[in-house]
Amino acid sequence: MIFIAFISFSCKNGEIKELKNQITFLENTLSELKDSISKSKKDKIFRSNIIIQAHKESFKINEKTKVKFVFNYIENIPKYDVYEILNDNNRKLILENLTVNEFEYEYSPTKEGWNPIKLMAVFKFENEKIEIPVLSSIKGTK
Repeated sequence: MIFIAFISFSCKNGEIKELKNQITFLENTLSELKDSISKSKKDKIFRSNIIIQAHKESFKINEKTKVKFVFNYIENIPKYDVYEILNDNNRKLILENLTVNEFEYEYSPTKEGWNPIKLMAVFKFENEKIEIPVLSSIKGTK
């Protein structure tokens, strides 16, 4: 009788050990998948292009207009903020916590000819920030 209990206990002990090994394996695999997905998202951001879409060729000087900026892929993207780069190279937060692949920016050309637009899209991944410059221009006319 004691012998049967010992065999039964040994079998259960072996099953428990095998289950623990499987759990450890699955946890490691899940961690690798999460890392791979995160790396894929970061790579997509690093390779992104942001394109300006203006509804006309030129805009009146000192008249506010909205221009759209679009990322070069259609699906939603990780959260990001958009900053305007000021003349002294400081930043001013203008849009935050966006997850769509486009945003609008209100701008007024200040001179005749090409007026630069300098923005920065900043993505946050855990403790890391990825900054994508958004440099473009619109034409100002009288």
